[in-house]
Amino acid sequence: MRPTLAISLFVSGQRALVIGDGPSAADRASRLTEAGASITSIPETAFIPAALADHRLVFVCDEAQDPALAARVHAAAHAHTPALLCYAQDRPEHSDFALPALIRRGHVRVAISTEGAAPALARRLREELDRLLDPRLASFADALASERAALPPGERRARLAARVAALRIEGILHLPE
Repeated sequence: MRPTLAISLFVSGQRALVIGDGPSAADRASRLTEAGASITSIPETAFIPAALADHRLVFVCDEAQDPALAARVHAAAHAHTPALLCYAQDRPEHSDFALPALIRRGHVRVAISTEGAAPALARRLREELDRLLDPRLASFADALASERAALPPGERRARLAARVAALRIEGILHLPE
């Protein structure tokens, strides 16, 4: 597996192409829409390189997981000027990034990644960590954001660090034998 750089992309107002028409494509389109992206969805049989025009990201989410389609889309995305970031579900060799398993609490996102090596492990860790996170985390983050906005820039780091210092996650991870 290739090492990754964990980032969160600001995609609001950007165009994304989702190739596929199954549950995975619907999930990716939903996540992109939630992040403010404008989505174009096409079935895998309709892909032609011209479909990439005016898009910033492309997601290949075909249920058949056709390696030839993933390779074709990835090559077309890289030939595009400027090059597009491409994600091919379960095809890290034809992807420019891996999607983490996410836990969402308002503006708080906890991302779990295995760099594409073990997606089932990332999903399971997400389920377990999701149970541990207090549902009030979203409102706590909102309160911190308001407090941050009211503080002068030079005071933010120390004051907010003091506010979150008592935060704890308690529990133990049990690995199977």
